[in-house]
Amino acid sequence: MMKRTLRAWLVVAALAVSVSVLAEAKPDLVVASFEIRPSVPLPGSVAALVAVVENVGDDRSSSSVFVFFAVDEVEVGNATIVGGMEAHAQREVSVPWTAVGGPHILTVAVDQPQNRVRESRETNNTASITVFIPWAAASSDALGGLRVAVAEFADRSDAGFVNMGAGVADGLADRLAEVGVVVVERGELEALLQERNLDPFREENLVLAARELGVELVVAGAVDAVSVGEIALTLGIVRFTSATVDVRASARLLDVRTGGAVSSISAEGREQGATGVSVGLNGFLELAKGYDVCSGGLRSDDAVYSVGETVPIGYANPGGEGWFGVEIYDASDQFLCWLGWRFIGADQCGTWFWDQQDVLGSQVGSGLYRAKLWDGATYAAVAGFQVRPGRSAAAPPIGEITVGDESFDRTIAGTAVRRVIEQLTASVLSAIASDIRSESAAPSGEDVALLPSEPATRVRVAQVAATLPDGRVAINIGSSSGVAIGDRFEILSVANLVLDPQGLGILSFDTVDTKGEMEIVEVRERVAYGVCLSEFQPSIGDVARWLSP
Repeated sequence: MMKRTLRAWLVVAALAVSVSVLAEAKPDLVVASFEIRPSVPLPGSVAALVAVVENVGDDRSSSSVFVFFAVDEVEVGNATIVGGMEAHAQREVSVPWTAVGGPHILTVAVDQPQNRVRESRETNNTASITVFIPWAAASSDALGGLRVAVAEFADRSDAGFVNMGAGVADGLADRLAEVGVVVVERGELEALLQERNLDPFREENLVLAARELGVELVVAGAVDAVSVGEIALTLGIVRFTSATVDVRASARLLDVRTGGAVSSISAEGREQGATGVSVGLNGFLELAKGYDVCSGGLRSDDAVYSVGETVPIGYANPGGEGWFGVEIYDASDQFLCWLGWRFIGADQCGTWFWDQQDVLGSQVGSGLYRAKLWDGATYAAVAGFQVRPGRSAAAPPIGEITVGDESFDRTIAGTAVRRVIEQLTASVLSAIASDIRSESAAPSGEDVALLPSEPATRVRVAQVAATLPDGRVAINIGSSSGVAIGDRFEILSVANLVLDPQGLGILSFDTVDTKGEMEIVEVRERVAYGVCLSEFQPSIGDVARWLSP
């Protein structure tokens, strides 16, 4: 009797859950994806705004679905999905748009603002992307000639994502390169900073290093915050979990010639969903924030890890500021991999993450391992830990927490970061192109001297400002000083160099040796690039003297 009663109650409970779920079944219309085709259309050309609408609900939408497209909050077209949408179905819709130069926010809204379709959620019907359309061919050419460096962003978010600052910087650099900007590799900039033992997060140091590399603009920024809101909905015995991720970043554009800021920009990206690291994301963030790797010296957050588990390593620096790197070795002292340089200030902490892979990308096995701290001269500290057999389910795979990794890009956190990068790209290009347009529209002062009707006065001596990895030599004068492609300069090592303290022009010098000659192959306003005509090694500070034709 008791068993029959218990069985009856279980049947009633199951039916109650089923009825509850069925009663709640409604359509739920979302924007599965949104893009512009082509991704960078020419101004005046017709592009397509394309959205994929999905009904992620458990019931059919019986009425037609209206989709509205807007550019900078002005509607540019709409599309209709006639006859509604089945549950879990997708439909692609698009409208044409004549591209206009400049940065734009493109928006698509499904079933808004009328809300004709009764949905289980009415707040997830929109999506936005930010794009930049070059204003004109002349501006596009100018952008293509500009040399830009994007420094690693400072990670102030305390979110625990691996490679956050570097991942955002690299994503921004890739977007800039896609539209024709010449982007200097971040590794070149960091190698020079490390060689000079300079703090990479100080703007004046970035400007000095960029100047040596012949860069004209530096982007320096920070990921300011990452916030996560997790939502759990329970229907009977079924529990649904989703999350919203907000990412905020800011940046400053530094003019290498003046050392000042051209512009300050900010960006914010948000995404909501239930895929990738969204489920249990808060748990991982708390884990990441809670690891105790900064309590002193070089250490990991635990003594034992499972195979495949991320190993956080930190170094709390008790001494002077400087660059530090971490190498991983096995129990037989065989080198496995290099985790990279970090600049760590006095009484500050730097962190690394090891994905348990060697230098060839192969997963290591169980055993004892050591992390060695390299300060550029000696191994300053060693920390040991163990990897044991079996995989851990306590944390997501390394790819899902590494910014820039393909698997991270597919998560909702990755989508939020990608939207931040898109906004930063549009803002950077807008600032650059606005400056180009203002200079071309209203030349004044030094720019007026560049007009063909008023040729600039030729400056006959300059100095070597940088020697570039591709063999080019940069001198610190350009078209504003009368330099032209094809000009030849002789490179001199000198003594008793006297500079004008105000204009920094060369007043006098004594020639020690003539090293060789170079020919100018590229000219900009305040810098010119040449190639050596014989085998010799110019040095920064050497005098470059113009040779009469």
